[in-house]
Amino acid sequence: MKSNYSSKVGKIVRVLDEAKAQMIELSTESQSASDWDTAECLITWARSIDAIKQEMEGKTGKRGEIPSPPIPSTRLPYYYVDNGGIVMRGPSRNRDGGYYEHRIPKSDYNLIVQKLCEIAQSSHDFYTQDLQNRSEMAIHKPGEIVKLLAQKGLLTEVRKGRYGFVKAETFASDLAGVWSGLPRNPPIGDWQRRPGACPHFAAPP
Repeated sequence: MKSNYSSKVGKIVRVLDEAKAQMIELSTESQSASDWDTAECLITWARSIDAIKQEMEGKTGKRGEIPSPPIPSTRLPYYYVDNGGIVMRGPSRNRDGGYYEHRIPKSDYNLIVQKLCEIAQSSHDFYTQDLQNRSEMAIHKPGEIVKLLAQKGLLTEVRKGRYGFVKAETFASDLAGVWSGLPRNPPIGDWQRRPGACPHFAAPP
């Protein structure tokens, strides 16, 4: 009886592998067509198949029986340019595998980096609150830009909430490559999309 059960589970696993391979192939085609939402949905579903397989193979003692194609992984936070502004995508605070996004218009980005260039002339450390006090924009916007520039190696966190310039004398010129170097599309990564966010497809049961 156990042998028959394992055999049937093995067949199911092979079907799941085939479905996963087709999803990854379609995701790649969607990326080529710049259909990023569809591509990300397909990757999310392929990961769900992985989870089902791992549980099934663990119960039958056949873990790793069939090799699976790798799925690309992207670390959060992730910054990209969309509709003329910067989008910061971060992990959900609910730890549910989802994410949230903050959008910062180019005009706000320019204002923030202008203030940073002024501070860099004195080579002083600064707090993100200092930037917010110089403008009327929401407090999270300067903080996100500062984190982006720290990620790019232009700033360093001296202590929590306080930052310094890695090279104050070249900070203004180093900024030139930040905007142009950001990707122009959202990531394909290892987190789940929020319910109902997948286009062209019905949500899986």
